[in-house]
Amino acid sequence: MARNVTGSFNGDQKQDWFFTFGYGHENAKGERLAHRYFVIRDATFEDARKQMMKLRGPAWGFQYDTAGFDGQPEQFGLSEATAAEIE
Repeated sequence: MARNVTGSFNGDQKQDWFFTFGYGHENAKGERLAHRYFVIRDATFEDARKQMMKLRGPAWGFQYDTAGFDGQPEQFGLSEATAAEIE
């Protein structure tokens, strides 16, 4: 798990955080998550990371801030997932 943030990083600032998944990541139903992303809104870097760990443990790819994630859904054909869809 890596953080992908842009510009001057302020981990204490609340913002939206985007989490992606890798090729081998699946939900409990066995559905692949490689073309999905999940958003945790209005959280600090660490709080968002803790929430994601609670939902998925270490089974996710990368954490992005808004600027770092900009354009990725279009470029890679990603669609947003709900919490229920990634569990």
